[in-house]
Amino acid sequence: MWVWTSAARVVRRGLPWLVVIALVSGSCDVQVRERFRTEDSGATGTTIVEDEAVVMDGATTSTPGADSVRGITVPREVLEGSDDKISVLGRLVDMRAVLEWSQTFTARNHELEFDSLVELDLTLLRVDEQERLGILSEGEAPDPQIRWYSVTGTVRHDVNRATCIPTEGAEACKIAFITDGAVYGLASRTGETVVLAILWQDVGRSGQLAVSALAVDVRDGRGETSTVEHNVLLSSLERARVVGGSSITLTAGDDEGRLFRIPDGQGRLTVFDVG
Repeated sequence: MWVWTSAARVVRRGLPWLVVIALVSGSCDVQVRERFRTEDSGATGTTIVEDEAVVMDGATTSTPGADSVRGITVPREVLEGSDDKISVLGRLVDMRAVLEWSQTFTARNHELEFDSLVELDLTLLRVDEQERLGILSEGEAPDPQIRWYSVTGTVRHDVNRATCIPTEGAEACKIAFITDGAVYGLASRTGETVVLAILWQDVGRSGQLAVSALAVDVRDGRGETSTVEHNVLLSSLERARVVGGSSITLTAGDDEGRLFRIPDGQGRLTVFDVG
């Protein structure tokens, strides 16, 4: 039988992590659906909701912007053209950054509460790669005090911390499936000051974005079920200026990290050395 979340909260048992997961009838097993769900892709019977207009303005952070602290800002024109120019696969990761994000979201007849995780790998760029990106001119000697990094990462919803709560007009709802997102970027480091900027990864040649999505099955008062897919993180992380190319300034190894907040969600981003 299907396990629904009614107006009363239920306790969810731990489910194994998969790239894309879906609750299926008859058990709580999960299955792979597809690698990513892009911002304009769809599935039969699924309504994709563009949530950008729902998320309110008023994003805040706990530290000043990159232009008011020591650090080398990532040039936007370099960032936007970097995803297909370099490859660091198989290379050791030098730093990692982690954002733990929590949010509520109110839709027409249901409410979502969920936690998400953004994990970033920072890999040191060689001189020839910096030249290819235009960070350095050909033959230009790099500044020994500045190091540049490629950034790759994932954006994931946590199925164990995602709840759908029916509101007026709905009898029940449950999480139907979730998908991962992918991001890329560049970072610079001067001393302990790290400045990074990230964008959503393009998928294939179409220019579609690998965004993280969360879909719910909602049963209305007539017993009819519809699947609604929310791209909540697409708008939320951009409104919070975590994703979208804005320069983010952090201190390596600072346990407090940097707090990002919008009216219905918040998260703390930390960066640390590996090894």
